[in-house]
Order: sequence, then C-alpha cells, then structure tokens
Amino acid sequence: MNGENPVVQDNTKSVIEALLFSSDKPLMLEQIRGVFEDFEPSELRAIIEQLSAEYEKINRGVRIIEIAGGFRWSAPRI
Repeated sequence: MNGENPVVQDNTKSVIEALLFSSDKPLMLEQIRGVFEDFEPSELRAIIEQLSAEYEKINRGVRIIEIAGGFRWSAPRI
C-alpha cells in the first residue's frame, strides 16, 4: 500500500487506534495485520510509529509503546 492517499492513511490510523483501545493486552503486529491484509508488516509498523510520534509531538496523555512483542496504549512518564 505504499503511496497511499492521506484519507486512507487517516482511516488506517483510526482503525489501529480502535484496535489498541479495545485490547486488554499488547497487540502483535500480525494481529493488526489480520485486519489490514493488503499492508506489509513494515508499512503497519511505520504507521504505528507515525501515530506514536504524533501523540508525543502534541503532548497527548497517551502513547503507543512496544512491549511484550506487541503494541499497547500507555500513559507518558511524568
């Protein structure tokens, strides 16, 4: 899905956020990829890293962290 348009990428980010929000444990990249079969794992990782950077840049009250081989929400260190 390289070169995807911004609207599709925003929708992808929204779905990833919803997946992370609804999970009670870290989500593995392959679990997330199960929803986005047209994406390569490296593309999904890049989107997750972009989301994480966006939250950090605007000093949001949540972060996406990689832990236990997966991704999850976390509060930033104070």
